[in-house]
Amino acid sequence: VGTLDDSAQVESASARFRTYLKENVFGASDLRAYVETALSTSGDQYNKALQDLINHAGHLLGFDVEFGRYRGVAGQIGFDGLWRSPTSRALVVEVKTTDVYTIKTATLLGYINDLVSDGQLETSDRAVGLYVYGRFDAATSQLEHAIVAERRQERLRVVSVEALLNLLELQQEYELDHETVFQLLLPSPVRLDPIINLIFDITAQERRAAVQEPLPTSSDDQQPVP
Repeated sequence: VGTLDDSAQVESASARFRTYLKENVFGASDLRAYVETALSTSGDQYNKALQDLINHAGHLLGFDVEFGRYRGVAGQIGFDGLWRSPTSRALVVEVKTTDVYTIKTATLLGYINDLVSDGQLETSDRAVGLYVYGRFDAATSQLEHAIVAERRQERLRVVSVEALLNLLELQQEYELDHETVFQLLLPSPVRLDPIINLIFDITAQERRAAVQEPLPTSSDDQQPVP
């Protein structure tokens, strides 16, 4: 499609790439193949493509997705993705190829506050910042420790792209509703019922499928025809 950039033109390379994804990539397995290519190939273009692919995952998960810029500029809010949920809440997404670099949590929280000031979000407590990592490396705990140390567990979450794709696969295979999916991405509630009930519902479907599946007939069990 050409060089991905932040051009606002209707027929820009990024617009064509995003349209292609929307019109051709629907299943978790197909999206996973694109993500694996983006992660296994070095280069700025593949980093930008990964950002678009993760935003497309948000679209498939039932969010109304606004694509962010690849590169921040003065005067514009620098989020990578804004995922609005029909539940009237939102995720402000930051995509990272790797976690070997130190991340300042104040940056993502600042994007949320800027979106509120700009009128794009109602209040900051209706949004959660979500870091999506392409891969976790040896020193994976830096950001998690920072979020805990700064007591920002209720405002920030971290997920690998692999886990995000696994969630998409669960949604598509078991027809999970959007609200259930969204709850899994939010800070864990005090009440554990939603998570336990989700696990129970999925395993119950597996048990029902196993009961309904006919047992294979062995040739030894067949009686000869007289």
